[in-house]
Amino acid sequence: MTPWMDLAKLAQGNGQRGLVGLAPGQDWAALMRAREAWSAAVMAAGARRVALYCTDTFEFAGALLGIWSAGATAVLPGDATEITTAGLRSQVDAFVGEFPASVAPGLIAAASSHRAAATSGSTQPARPFPELPLVLFTSGSTGVPIAVSKTRSDLENELRGLQAALGADLRAERVLSTVSHQHIYGLLFRCLWPLACGRPFAADLIRFPEELADRLGNPGTALLVASPAFLKRMHQARSLEQLPHPPETVFSSGGPLAWDAAEACARMFASYPIEIYGSTETGGIAWRRRNREDQAWTPFSGVVPAIAEDGTLSLTASPYVSSPLPMATGDLARMEGGSLRLLGRADRIVKLEEKRLSLTAMEALLARHPRMAEARLLVLPGERETLAAVLRLDDGSVPLRGSAEREALVRELREHLAQGFERVLLPRRWRIVAALPVNAAGKTTQALLAELFRPLLGPCITAERRGESGATLLDLDIHPELEHFRGHFPEGALLPGVVQLDWAIREGQRRFGPFGAFRGLRVLKFQRPITPGMRVTLELTHLPAKGAIAFAYDSAAGRHAAGQAIFAPVAA
Repeated sequence: MTPWMDLAKLAQGNGQRGLVGLAPGQDWAALMRAREAWSAAVMAAGARRVALYCTDTFEFAGALLGIWSAGATAVLPGDATEITTAGLRSQVDAFVGEFPASVAPGLIAAASSHRAAATSGSTQPARPFPELPLVLFTSGSTGVPIAVSKTRSDLENELRGLQAALGADLRAERVLSTVSHQHIYGLLFRCLWPLACGRPFAADLIRFPEELADRLGNPGTALLVASPAFLKRMHQARSLEQLPHPPETVFSSGGPLAWDAAEACARMFASYPIEIYGSTETGGIAWRRRNREDQAWTPFSGVVPAIAEDGTLSLTASPYVSSPLPMATGDLARMEGGSLRLLGRADRIVKLEEKRLSLTAMEALLARHPRMAEARLLVLPGERETLAAVLRLDDGSVPLRGSAEREALVRELREHLAQGFERVLLPRRWRIVAALPVNAAGKTTQALLAELFRPLLGPCITAERRGESGATLLDLDIHPELEHFRGHFPEGALLPGVVQLDWAIREGQRRFGPFGAFRGLRVLKFQRPITPGMRVTLELTHLPAKGAIAFAYDSAAGRHAAGQAIFAPVAA
């Protein structure tokens, strides 16, 4: 069995190992050369806090150990967007990795020149391992990214805790991953834990189920570090159904795992995934391996959860937290004996794919766009959860769906958001409205926003009253988002005549019906088009002697359409 190696030994290069990564040349000697090279580069720069972002896990590991060997703290952002990079400038002395050079002054170049010195034996002695070796970022309830410092004991205790709770039965020969090492889950499970126990890892990220099928076609047992979103999509890949070498163990973390996804994983791999519950701030809290949907969680050894008066979970003790306790989580929960049952989130932090997103932070960035008056975000349920945006523009305009103007605005907004968020997190559905919907209390609720994403097929009736002649008058807002406007016509949207007839007959039947079979139309005229955003009045008159409904559409511009719909007598 490969002996355990703590973080300080890894950073100092003490000891020997075989393979570290799975690609050719990614052995212990190559990792140590990278460590020595990056250590020399960081010390030459005089940096004490170094931002690190690198997508290749082998290169990332070499740079991380090199930063620690130089006695510096590694600052790991979740992405390398321009806004994120600019925000780090006041927090770090140097940048290592794939940051945009235009906004990352002090970007240390690739260490190829230092590697030559390292291979020739010209190395500098390692400095003491930093007591605060790591800073990660997570979104707080205000939407502002919060730096979370990890001490040496935080990391060491969590790695040993994972090995004690879950490592004894692991026999996998390699680690595959669908999650980034820039966040705590991927950092521990994809990089540091494999390094500590001597289990080789794949340096590149698996993004699609088909890629996983290709990797699992190779001989040897594998351990898969996955996200709930990835596991939810796996059933789409027929190539995963009969694998010669399915993964021995699957880990899932980063958000709730749907039961149907857990069952699909068990059918494909003959094993339910091990789910990990925790956060950047708290470290690991609990784990479970379900064989039924409602199975509770088992806290890790030394972790003591408690339930506050508002029903939220807090930690009163944890070997993975050096910050003051108790620590609130923002999750609703209840205790069942020594087990833990989670009941959902209590704030506006959501998980999309394997990534944590603050809706508040993204709304704040949208609000800074020059055309924006108000912006609201929500997550729409479905087989794949979708982020949606409801917007009110500063000039009150509502560009028509499918129009060149609307498509250009959405592209502009997506580019605006891409300054601060990864593209995989950007809204996929958009609604632009003249006014945000409100309830009787004057509040815009998530339910009201969700209603905007249902297909709009009927009229928006704002008032109903009786006319002087006794007719029923319905005031209608012709909403630009009506499905009937899509493609009718591209050069100038019109409400189709058949839709006007359908509305008149349906609303007449609701008030005067039931009617017999439809027989035909009489004195039908379409005089003016009805276009998006108009306000019109639908006049309905019941003519029982004729078995008919008379209707007319009018607005401030005049009459738009009128006619009579004739029905057969209703059988007695």
